[in-house]
Amino acid sequence: MTSNVHTSSDFGTHNPHFTFHFVHSLSGVVDKVKSLADNFEEDDYPLPGILGLLAERYLKAHDYIASAMWFIIHTFKESYGPQEFVDHLCPKGMPLLEAEYLFELITG
Repeated sequence: MTSNVHTSSDFGTHNPHFTFHFVHSLSGVVDKVKSLADNFEEDDYPLPGILGLLAERYLKAHDYIASAMWFIIHTFKESYGPQEFVDHLCPKGMPLLEAEYLFELITG
């Protein structure tokens, strides 16, 4: 079985005019990375497995900063359901539909 998932290295040399990915906080894009060489991770990211594979892949794909991920974890653990989860994340800047989708990914 062949995977249809591709990485940037599958497509040859990176074009310097393209954005590799955006870096997100809860309130939106805070930076952009132009190449894989510019990509780095903070040391204080949560260990994998806290939010579940799909939610963590989503947050990683959108390159959420560590502080945002910790806030999401804390919010999920302290929330009694999807509405309370959304009510805590949206005032920080996360769009409503994204917060709802994230809750669904976490709760599977």
